[in-house]
Amino acid sequence: MSRLSPEHRAEIPGIIARQVRAGADPSLACLHIPKTGGTSLSNLIDAMRERGMRAPLYLPHRIGLDEAVEFLPDARLVVVLRDPLERMASGFLSRLRKGRPRYDIPWTALEEEAFANFSAPETFFRALISGDAEQVAAARRAIRAIVHLRRGYASYFGSAAEVRAEAARFALVGDIGAMRRIVEALARLLGHDPATVLPLYAADHVAPVGGGAALSALTGAERARLRRALRAEYEVWEALRGLPAAQAA
Repeated sequence: MSRLSPEHRAEIPGIIARQVRAGADPSLACLHIPKTGGTSLSNLIDAMRERGMRAPLYLPHRIGLDEAVEFLPDARLVVVLRDPLERMASGFLSRLRKGRPRYDIPWTALEEEAFANFSAPETFFRALISGDAEQVAAARRAIRAIVHLRRGYASYFGSAAEVRAEAARFALVGDIGAMRRIVEALARLLGHDPATVLPLYAADHVAPVGGGAALSALTGAERARLRRALRAEYEVWEALRGLPAAQAA
């Protein structure tokens, strides 16, 4: 069942139609989970379209598996993954900086409250597993408030069972740490020589906001407790990594 509001659902046909008119091939669509290298991939797709090359649809943040199944029933999907903890740390840091240097997007009132409570991702993570009811509640409010944390793998894909049930729908699943291989595999899916596509990606590649430093401040025991606290996220992430499409990259 779609988790989108009726207003957002009503926008989807127009989003798809505009991209198709711009030259996108609706048989292949990239789902964009926040903080998984999506801006660079989107710019690559724009560059391919500008050159008259076959290119996939690029679906904005809010569109997940349910919407793709409903509005693009014949499309196969491309997904870039990132370890859930690293993705959350990166998302926290990105919004802490208001998207700078690439963007400059002011905080919402709820984000302002979240960053008043937590000035660094490690303090946010420690609050989430603190066992203190007030701290846990504040951390959970921060997840709902911070735009890049609000929707994770469970929100985009439902459950591990739902991912596996739709396994045939996925054309390519890869990790952000292997973007070169993902771009090469995407080029082959589209019938292009990877050597003609890779330079277009490299020309505008921006390194993702790293979350490693924040996570390295945590102990191994803390990271293990966080993985348990985020069990639903890890279950969906692992299911995606286990798909046949994940072997393509």
